[in-house]
Amino acid sequence: MESILLRALASEAVGLLTPAPVLFVLLLLATRDDMRRAVAYTLGYALGYGVIGGIALVAGPYLRSPPGAGEASGAITPFISIALGVVLLSFGVRTVRRGRSEAAGRPKFLTMFDTLSTSRAFGFGTLTSVMLFQNLGIFMMSLTIVIDGGLPLGSAAVVVLAMVALFCSPCLVPLVLRGLFAERGRRWLGAMKRFLDRHHRIITMTAMFVMGSSLVLRGLLAWA
Repeated sequence: MESILLRALASEAVGLLTPAPVLFVLLLLATRDDMRRAVAYTLGYALGYGVIGGIALVAGPYLRSPPGAGEASGAITPFISIALGVVLLSFGVRTVRRGRSEAAGRPKFLTMFDTLSTSRAFGFGTLTSVMLFQNLGIFMMSLTIVIDGGLPLGSAAVVVLAMVALFCSPCLVPLVLRGLFAERGRRWLGAMKRFLDRHHRIITMTAMFVMGSSLVLRGLLAWA
């Protein structure tokens, strides 16, 4: 179990580079200084991945190739890894080609955080786990490690919970800072938000290239 846990966590760790979930939490904290909405978003975000992981664990035994199926049946996972990596690399290239001036403006949909209620923040967090395609792809690829590992359901569920906790850990940083340090926390969160607003383009590009390259390399090594 320990080796599968470490492999799964290492596989999904690259998804922590995407700034969007942290930026959403910062925006919820900044608009009305309301911890409840930020906590609700984080809980919804974690629930989304938890549900996805639970469905994968239930369906996994039926989707896994039988022991005597041969190498050809096992080639689908490297192919998916390479295909997803190519898609992420194309996202990175598109971000580069858009240029700084086009990407620098604040996306219009971010204005919804000004009036988002607590319940809707929870729902938006759940949807975010699906809407962030790059993170969803990384999470699903890591789930294949757990499914292919053949762990008992209880052990596999523990691994998935650890994966969800790691994936959502960046969202907890602003909440902890705000909860523990009050006024100083506000200043730190303001600095974090300004940093992400200023550098979100380069962070996103870096995340896309790192995640895409790692997935392509993983698929090629699996075929080698």
